[in-house]
Amino acid sequence: MRKRSLLTALAFLSILLLVLSCSDNATKAKTEGDPNDPNYLQAKTATETYVDSLFGAYNFASGYMSFDGNTPLRGSGPMEPTGDSLNINFDQLTCWWEIYVSSDTNGNSLLFIDSVTFEDASGCQVLPDSTTTTQLEYRAYANFSGIADSSSVSLIARESVVLSGIQTSLVVVDGSNAAEMNLNMIADYGETSIYYDYSGAANSVTFNEADLDGTGDARPISGSLDLSLAVDVTGPNGSASVSWTMTITFLEDHYHVYAESGENYWEWDHYYNLPL
Repeated sequence: MRKRSLLTALAFLSILLLVLSCSDNATKAKTEGDPNDPNYLQAKTATETYVDSLFGAYNFASGYMSFDGNTPLRGSGPMEPTGDSLNINFDQLTCWWEIYVSSDTNGNSLLFIDSVTFEDASGCQVLPDSTTTTQLEYRAYANFSGIADSSSVSLIARESVVLSGIQTSLVVVDGSNAAEMNLNMIADYGETSIYYDYSGAANSVTFNEADLDGTGDARPISGSLDLSLAVDVTGPNGSASVSWTMTITFLEDHYHVYAESGENYWEWDHYYNLPL
């Protein structure tokens, strides 16, 4: 999950390109955008890439549903450390497990912290198991900075979600607070500087429990996702600001996207490639 968390955040960065190229739309009358507009096509591709990455993140997080608290801390299961793990901590007062991973090479530094806590019908579980755990809360934190030639990037990404209904046929993903998905980034490319802020909220995103195995391609069947994006750019030719909002509504075989920037909006449907 640690690498997937960062990939989920980075996938959405491709929207930067479309945002910068769409900045002139803010001066137009409010109307439906041209479906053949290259900016819209970039928005569609970037959004679908992000949503697909998010499905992977939720599905991977669901792997914690099968964790058996009686398994040795450094034995099998989600709490087993990987080769690059710093350590694994468990706080018996708060019931939070924390997994730390870090890397620092050639001027690029990266820190991941994955955290998870479990509940049963009575509340906090010190020793969760796959037959009694009813809910888990998952948090991910990534801090990255890198330098390459005349460019540099610094970002902080956070994810925080609750998976409930674990012992039922439907597992529901909701944000655990108002900023459950958030990414702040500062990037410098030569003489151009970009400040980027993205946030999202999961609203009862529902999966069939049978489709969640922690590694597959599960798709939600209901619920929604609200996304917002703001970008400030400063360069040799001046400065500019632009923002986007998106609402993604999930249905059994597809999701519907409503995207708006300035006075323009676009809508489209993306159908799942489901097995026959």
